[in-house]
Parts: sequence; structure tokens; C-alpha cells
Amino acid sequence: DSNSAKCVQIPLDKIIDGVNAQHNNANNSLPHRLPDSIDAGELKAKSAFSSEVFIRKVKEVKNGFTRYQDTNNSTNDFQLKDNEFDLSALNE
Repeated sequence: DSNSAKCVQIPLDKIIDGVNAQHNNANNSLPHRLPDSIDAGELKAKSAFSSEVFIRKVKEVKNGFTRYQDTNNSTNDFQLKDNEFDLSALNE
């Protein structure tokens, strides 16, 4: 059946990081699939096909190295931005 979703179960101790992504329409939202120890938050775009991107927030820049925020809460760790990249070349 082409409408069947296939999933693989991964043991929690093998997961390094994860993000709960939700549908932008609350009527289509699903329960969180990741436990709060992996991601206590969620990411939601403003609308479908909006070309928005989620960028992880910078925690610090030290000695030329950037460390990104990772509190296991994607609501706090990411910021939503309008896509600033020129993607026109992808359509050529």
C-alpha cells in the first residue's frame, strides 16, 4: 500500500539529538514521537511551502569555533527565519 508509513525503532541510547517537527496546522498535529529527554519542544513553520528555515541558535563563539545551543528543547534551540538563500539555480 503506497499510503503506509514505514518506521524504524531506534533505541534511545543510540540517539544523539532529535527534533520534533509539527505540521503548521494544529488540526494536523501529531503527538510528540520523541521523549522529552531527546526533545521537549517542537518546531512549527508559519505555513506550508513557505520557504522558511529553522536555524540553530549560537551559544558562543570562542577561538574561532561556534558552539550551538542544545538544551534538548527545539522550541528554545532554534529560530525561524525567512529563507535568505537564492534557490533559483535549483530549478534550472
